[in-house]
Amino acid sequence: MKFDTNPMSQKIFTRGLDVDTISAYLCCCGLAVEEGTMSLERLLVVWNQGEDVLNRALQVLETQNIITPFVRNGEAFYQVHPPEQWLSPV
Repeated sequence: MKFDTNPMSQKIFTRGLDVDTISAYLCCCGLAVEEGTMSLERLLVVWNQGEDVLNRALQVLETQNIITPFVRNGEAFYQVHPPEQWLSPV
């Protein structure tokens, strides 16, 4: 699904998340606007930290329902959710 507007919410900055997790969220939102979806493979192309750092950040975002992973044609993708669907930070 390609977004007509950027799905990025300023609320991401008020959740007490670390810099890597916020950066991963911003990358996901940017790719959602540019390409309509964001695959793990594509995220790794633009990510400038290690893959393990990205995976930890994505796990935090998944746990709070900020993003949801799904598989299409054997490839991992992520969907960004609006803040109304986010779970409370733990």
